Amino acid sequence: MPADQAPKRDDGHLYSSAGLIWRDFGRDALRRMASDHGADGLRADDIEANIDELWSRIDHGFIQQIDRVDTGHEKPAPLSYPDQIDTFNPNWTEESSDDTQFLVAADFAMDTLRRVTKRELAHILSRNLVLEAHAASADPRILELPRSLPWQGAVHERDLPVVYAIYERDGDWMIAAMPSTPSGYDQRVPLPKEWAGLRGAEIQKATGVPDAVFVHAARFCGAAGSKEGALRMAGKALELARPSARPPSAG
Repeated sequence: MPADQAPKRDDGHLYSSAGLIWRDFGRDALRRMASDHGADGLRADDIEANIDELWSRIDHGFIQQIDRVDTGHEKPAPLSYPDQIDTFNPNWTEESSDDTQFLVAADFAMDTLRRVTKRELAHILSRNLVLEAHAASADPRILELPRSLPWQGAVHERDLPVVYAIYERDGDWMIAAMPSTPSGYDQRVPLPKEWAGLRGAEIQKATGVPDAVFVHAARFCGAAGSKEGALRMAGKALELARPSARPPSAG
């Protein structure tokens, strides 16, 4: 097929065979994964409810890289997915046949696609849970999560006014301070200076919360023995941080 007639994406880049297959059959492949008993963590209802976004995220973050390498737009970086696939081609020191290695590579490719799918679906589900939890939280600055899950990315992406997140972990209820920037080490509002490094009876006395457990010396997290205790600690921390912890005014 002449190059000017080759299928192209909307951005003008050429499709490879992998991209064309994903374009036409990717959604069916995702549904099939949910019915595969070996694909743990992939529920049919979750996939179907998010099928288009899931397909798009995998296309953008995974399939398009394959297209760019296969069509000569870029060279594969060392240990990138295309480079790893290339390592399955038998070299002159090996006696394995091309057909045998193709089947091994196909298993690797299927496992990689399944793992990418699980990662991207988990991102979508955690974001949705964060948005639902934030909408239900009594104070927009305190994110009350149903469990420990990734939450900071969704807060940054949606520009939510979250200062602290509350969630259960290993029997305690954590209070985690929101970083100012993605992957940053400073917090929008650190836990109070007076609480830094205190544990047990000391932090209980300082906070007035009977089941307070600790506050980290760096003030980015703390814990209580109950959700109510964690909420009280977060509320007291906001009071001590005024006016910097006030939520943005509507409009």
